[in-house]
Amino acid sequence: QGTGLHPEGTALALSAFGSQYRVPLTAIFSSLSLLRQNAEQQDEQQRAKSLEYLQSINQNAYLILRACDWMTTYTRLSQGLWPSLPRRVEIFGYLRELFEAAARISESAGIPLTFSIPTEPLVISCDLAKLSMAIHNILSNSMRYTRPDNVIEVKVRKIRSYVSVSIVDRGRGIPAKVQ
Repeated sequence: QGTGLHPEGTALALSAFGSQYRVPLTAIFSSLSLLRQNAEQQDEQQRAKSLEYLQSINQNAYLILRACDWMTTYTRLSQGLWPSLPRRVEIFGYLRELFEAAARISESAGIPLTFSIPTEPLVISCDLAKLSMAIHNILSNSMRYTRPDNVIEVKVRKIRSYVSVSIVDRGRGIPAKVQ
């Protein structure tokens, strides 16, 4: 039913898919909070083991949530259900703020992030939500698949009428089975 001419079927499928994973994951996250409270009342050895298991469940539930969100987003983009909303923005200033925030997060995880962005203003028209999502995905992968003592280096520059964003790390890369 969901085709380029009739995207209603795709939209309905996305809605059902969203409910199918969000409702159970919400229950899991709520239960984890209660289980964490119960674990705090256990003896020290049992508490440590319980909290370790709960942390693993929490991390894996977030991975599932993120994967489902990415599948939903990809389907919306590929089916034309997420229209582009370009707006005028001073891109170098926006990217500077974005990478300053990313640097604080990555450095708290022990991964330095350096960036080089031109200082002069440059106003362009772009869809900030999609740009931010793409950069977030690249940085997340860079941080997730990194090695100890890795540095993430970002270089932003204007090349003719384009803006180039280069993100480089010396991590182990994404395993082939995950790609």
